[in-house]
Amino acid sequence: MEKLVTRLTIVTLLLAGVALFAAPLCSPPEEVCDNGIDDDDDGLIDCNDVEDCLDVIAEVCDDGIDNDCDGDADCADSDCLDAIVETCDDGIDNDCDGKTDCEDPDCLNVIVEDCSDDIDNDCDGKTDCEDENCFGSGPSKVVINEFIYNPFGLETSNEWVELCNLGDLCEDLSGARIKDASNLDPTVFPAQTIFRPRACKILSNNTPGSTVCNVLTNLQWRVPVTLNNAEGDTITLMDADGNTISEVSYTGDAAEEGFSLERCLDSNGDPVYVQTSASVYGCENSGTPGALNLCSVQE
Repeated sequence: MEKLVTRLTIVTLLLAGVALFAAPLCSPPEEVCDNGIDDDDDGLIDCNDVEDCLDVIAEVCDDGIDNDCDGDADCADSDCLDAIVETCDDGIDNDCDGKTDCEDPDCLNVIVEDCSDDIDNDCDGKTDCEDENCFGSGPSKVVINEFIYNPFGLETSNEWVELCNLGDLCEDLSGARIKDASNLDPTVFPAQTIFRPRACKILSNNTPGSTVCNVLTNLQWRVPVTLNNAEGDTITLMDADGNTISEVSYTGDAAEEGFSLERCLDSNGDPVYVQTSASVYGCENSGTPGALNLCSVQE
């Protein structure tokens, strides 16, 4: 009986040993490297576990984190050179070449020049109307936008004609001409008569840079001009070749004394000149010289 028990015990132990060796061995979990946990139980977490985490995760290059655990984050990591395209307008060295925005030659002509924001958008070293890219080749968008022909006070100094560029590009009117019906010899604009987009200039008998009745003069008639009050008049703006750019004719009763006529568009989209109802801008005269017209529709 004792021998039988002994034999059974031996068999049981042998079977237990076989089961033990047949059981699969447990592998420790791998280090995840970006979760703040010591996954592999080696006492080291994420990038502190250099042996397991070096170059496991690709460097992101713009998150301030050493993703690949090589000790360098973002642009300090050589892996980031040209990994991201330079944005060119955010003040950040996106492509990690040590240069930001327009300092980076990659940014030349990447962004179209805005022409009216005083920023060198296309990174060619020129802003707005200094940039030849801001000048178009199509028909001029400069128009006779507003004028006052019968102001209160001295007419030779208080009359003015407002010219506005209604386009989104700069306009060079150097050598352009303007006249009224009585001018046999038109006034020729000087060199560098540049109109910024959506900007206006005032033409009057006064010296450029002077202000009369709160109106700043930018351009001066060649000889003193007095627009006809009684019979009306025609004002014609021409390019340097004599082609008409903008023209307006009015009758003597088109506006009350002290009120300007401003350019609006009628229901057909055609320009018409109507008396402004603006508040007084100076010397009891009403209008919007140098500012947007009151009519809501413009080209």
